[in-house]
Amino acid sequence: MDGSDHAFKAMAALSIIIIWNLTTLAAYIDIYQYTNYETLKIPAILAMVAILVINYFIFIHNKKYIEIEASFKDLPLSKKKRGSLGVLIYAILSLVVMLWSL
Repeated sequence: MDGSDHAFKAMAALSIIIIWNLTTLAAYIDIYQYTNYETLKIPAILAMVAILVINYFIFIHNKKYIEIEASFKDLPLSKKKRGSLGVLIYAILSLVVMLWSL
């Protein structure tokens, strides 16, 4: 899909997956290091905002999404489907591991 609106949605989805992975890491730290999750709340929120801002400047502000879109237009449909399936599996596994660790 073309356009910065779709690029923004993709950037937000990527940021959410990164945040899920960091949340999982924070949960493991809480479980195995016996730290209080309340002490991690403010740094976690700041990290989430930082991830969104960094991804915005990398992909949207610098118009990197145009280059990424162009590289995907040349791929055969079979490779696009395999790549989409891989991303979907990664996202689902990230969510499952996060929920399991909480």
